[in-house]
Amino acid sequence: MTRLQSRMMILFLAAFSALPAAAGDRATDDHLFLSKVGRWADGPCYAAAVTDTLVCFGGGGSLRVVSIADPASPVDLARIQVPGPVLDVAVAGDRAYVADWLDGLRIIDISDPASPVELGAYDTASYAYGVTVAGSYAYVADYHDGLRIIDVSNPAAPSEAGYFDTAGHARGVAVAGNYAYVADSGLGLRIIDVTNPAAPVETGFYDTAGSAYDVAVSGDHVYVADYDQGLRIFDVSDRATPVETGFLDTASNAWDVTVAGNYAYLADDGDGLRVVDVSNPAAPVESGYLDSAGLSYGVAVAGSHAYLADYNNGLRIIDVSTPASPAEAAYCATADYAYEVTVAGNYAYVADYRGGLRILDVSNPITPTEVGVLDTSSYAHSVAVAGGYAYVADYYSGLCIVDVSNPAAPVEAGSFNTGSAAIDVAVAGSYAYVADWTDGLRVIDVSNPAAPSETGFLDTAGYARGVAVSGDYAYVADSTDGLRIIDVSNPAVPVEAGFLDTDGTAYKVDVQGSYAYVADKSAGLRVIDVSNPAAPVETGYYDTLDDAWDVDVSGIYANVADYGDGLRVINVSDPYAPFEEAYYDTGGRSRGVALAGGMAYVADGRNGLYILGSDTVPVALAYFRALRVDAGARLDWEFSGTMEGEGFHLYRREQGLSWRRLTDAPLSGRSEYSFLDAAAPHGALEYALVELAAGGEERWLRTASLAASEAGTPALRLAQNHPNPFNPATDLEFVLPAAARARLAIFDASGRRVAVLIDEALPAGPRSVSWDGRDHRGRELPSGVYVARLAAGRERVERKLVLAR
Repeated sequence: MTRLQSRMMILFLAAFSALPAAAGDRATDDHLFLSKVGRWADGPCYAAAVTDTLVCFGGGGSLRVVSIADPASPVDLARIQVPGPVLDVAVAGDRAYVADWLDGLRIIDISDPASPVELGAYDTASYAYGVTVAGSYAYVADYHDGLRIIDVSNPAAPSEAGYFDTAGHARGVAVAGNYAYVADSGLGLRIIDVTNPAAPVETGFYDTAGSAYDVAVSGDHVYVADYDQGLRIFDVSDRATPVETGFLDTASNAWDVTVAGNYAYLADDGDGLRVVDVSNPAAPVESGYLDSAGLSYGVAVAGSHAYLADYNNGLRIIDVSTPASPAEAAYCATADYAYEVTVAGNYAYVADYRGGLRILDVSNPITPTEVGVLDTSSYAHSVAVAGGYAYVADYYSGLCIVDVSNPAAPVEAGSFNTGSAAIDVAVAGSYAYVADWTDGLRVIDVSNPAAPSETGFLDTAGYARGVAVSGDYAYVADSTDGLRIIDVSNPAVPVEAGFLDTDGTAYKVDVQGSYAYVADKSAGLRVIDVSNPAAPVETGYYDTLDDAWDVDVSGIYANVADYGDGLRVINVSDPYAPFEEAYYDTGGRSRGVALAGGMAYVADGRNGLYILGSDTVPVALAYFRALRVDAGARLDWEFSGTMEGEGFHLYRREQGLSWRRLTDAPLSGRSEYSFLDAAAPHGALEYALVELAAGGEERWLRTASLAASEAGTPALRLAQNHPNPFNPATDLEFVLPAAARARLAIFDASGRRVAVLIDEALPAGPRSVSWDGRDHRGRELPSGVYVARLAAGRERVERKLVLAR
């Protein structure tokens, strides 16, 4: 994109940053130069907790609150977003406690169930899988890190009281009296004395036959959902030596268990709800079952109803008043697993795996709203939109063509069974090109959407996962066989023109100009020159942190959906030396990305859809920083050039509150500023620097965050170069506040990187370097304005340089 387009994008996105962020933003250290504009947090259902009148359950990254005054007619009251997928939930009093996977424990006030509010959070060390509450403590099953005991007596500031690192992987927890019972995956049941929460001690254990996923306690018996070994029952009257008294091998895989009266209720994966009579613990007997439509992962019981968390089919409310014949009374639907997304006009189209095609209105990207759903026949993996139709790669069912002329009422227009498993689709002209796994590339004539027909195919060497079309060529990401370039000038007889076996597993591909960009899973992003299709050449690569699943390229930026590490923005202005310029660590598993309207739309697996915008710093702003000082908080910023407008305002907001302006009159007239906020509260804060343009329009330039406990630290500094203007050379001096890997690079006015002066690990302290006005190949650059950008750790500062030959 041009510098003007980039500036327009910044101003467009800045208008949204003036609004309060929604609950569930990622922590500030999880993103760099990207911010969350909006989020559709719907996803699969893992867990539910129930009271006499309410059921709280997870739907992706949302906690939903539903009235069950009449269980046959549930009323959706509210939903509140949390950062990660809701894996478990417990309710105690007026609060819901959420096990939020990577984001630990979240505490939600549901005293007004129509307006839930997050009170506080505690980020546990590992993956929060299970939670229960007893007294003033929440007990979290934290996978790699065992049992974490969190003091929640002050819900606004929960703190860890103690922990016990179990031998296995803690997935579920129950508490009775002074003991916590942990389902520790492959190492079975662990019994932990929590009389002193600061020093929990294991008193006994039992290595179950399967993999302990959940646990419930009733009297002297413990009931374990033991995955492929069903229900195991233990007598724990002697907690040092638990004894298995009975078991029942369920039809599928037992994920969750709860006990009420003489019955144990199991969420049994693909076989729904199992009701087990445990009146005689030595001989449990299945009384009845209800085979839910999807995958049952969680169960809660209150009165005569069981509440089944059915992964891809939402919350099922089941009447169990007659245990021998449970019957569904009602359900609350949730979405499934956002696999991929594309955007057309005001709508985002999400391939939602078992949840089919979801259509979201994103005309206001702050609050995306689902407007339409089509439940496709198989597993929706990918979607492309053209001419009023959505083309869904629907795995076993092949290509599904959906009329989306009315987004609120999508209708299947036609379909074509490709033969293998349709994973990706691209549309060009009257043809759809399908990456069909073991059957390679299929070319489908869609000129009549009601009757699509295959025109031609080419069985690639590997497993076709991704496809892009440019000109007369289709580019196939062929898994372990890399990039295949296929001449489709004659669609009836596609011919392989060339190939390149990439280092990793080619998942997706995008093509811009003479370069193909391959999301190569564990090998990151590969940049490939395809100017000669018969002999493609890799020019450069960037090894992302996790597994690169998808890529979308615009201008000089490749946006990579990097599975466990969210969105990574890679600068590819120099195809021989791509580098990461920004990132946002989402809460789920990022599998798909699409760019539209200056924003990135990230399909984040079970955590829904993220809409991300740029926080790029205008080149004239060298830095903007918030620091804790004894007198409150200090804001420092500096400009390296003349800013337009009438001055600047400062804004502050506390967590969960609205922005408040700190300056009565605009600040102006200097290049370097320091502002003391003597009234700064002690909690987490966010500050914003705003330019006041002629006519009173406010343009938000940059935000800076301050944690509650953050101490003042030195700033990363890049001094103005001298001389400036210069010819033929100039000196740049900078100061690193701490040892870090530093990169000092030069960019031209279009944003293209032309030279790298430093890219290495350096100790803290000052350093000086010269630039001779040449590019990385030693060629003299023309007169003009350049930008020196210093990046160290997660900070960046910039200066304008003027070369005058």
